[in-house]
Amino acid sequence: MYHRLAEILGRHAAGVFKTMSGLEPDRLEIVEALQTDGPRYPVGVRVDFLGNNQANRKVSGFFICAFETFDAAKDIAVVIAKKMGVLDSLSGDDLEGVDNVLGEFLNIIIGLTCSDWSDHGLTTEFDPPEKLVLCPEVENPLGSRGFHLTMTAIDHPPISFFLVLLPESAAIS
Repeated sequence: MYHRLAEILGRHAAGVFKTMSGLEPDRLEIVEALQTDGPRYPVGVRVDFLGNNQANRKVSGFFICAFETFDAAKDIAVVIAKKMGVLDSLSGDDLEGVDNVLGEFLNIIIGLTCSDWSDHGLTTEFDPPEKLVLCPEVENPLGSRGFHLTMTAIDHPPISFFLVLLPESAAIS
């Protein structure tokens, strides 16, 4: 069931990216394990969620959309902003403008994902996007399920999505 939830997230991430950027993702990889070694993610956006499954048990967790560098985040934000007609909202090294574009990008992905999850018996409510500067290492607490999704488009940096489903005892309030 959990891998199916990650696949739904991946499908919506690819679809929203294509719609908002005009680019076709050329690769989407889903790994059930969080990457704890390797690159750190200095720029990202996080959304927490809380819900109930079909057995009426609490389910909570979070989504993160992250980039290995500010330039990678800005590259994707510029592509999206240009397609959406809001390129003038980004200027220079404006982290806030990049955060706003990426926050809206993730918000749309999460809205579609949570709607689809509801069709699969998991009803959720999610918080507004929270910008992350120097994303902490993504942890996978005992009993949780974690997924790392990596999406790429030709000539553009990869976008990492993390989905962490926390155990009931670690529910986000």
